[in-house]
Amino acid sequence: MGKNRAYQPSRVREGLPNKIIGHPILYFRELPSTNDMAKELALRGIREGTVVVARTQNKGRGRQNRKWISPEG
Repeated sequence: MGKNRAYQPSRVREGLPNKIIGHPILYFRELPSTNDMAKELALRGIREGTVVVARTQNKGRGRQNRKWISPEG
């Protein structure tokens, strides 16, 4: 499988266990933080179950506010 296929919404949805999470999946080529984008969208009323995916993020954060960087590839 080519590395680009892993980022396709249909490929991401294959691994999700139900019909709520991942409907819709929003794909971005690059974001500072998928968490921040998801929070912003939630405040705007995006529907429950929306998943935010980015090929690259450069200001993400993990548990306990640890730095999370996901370079392309």
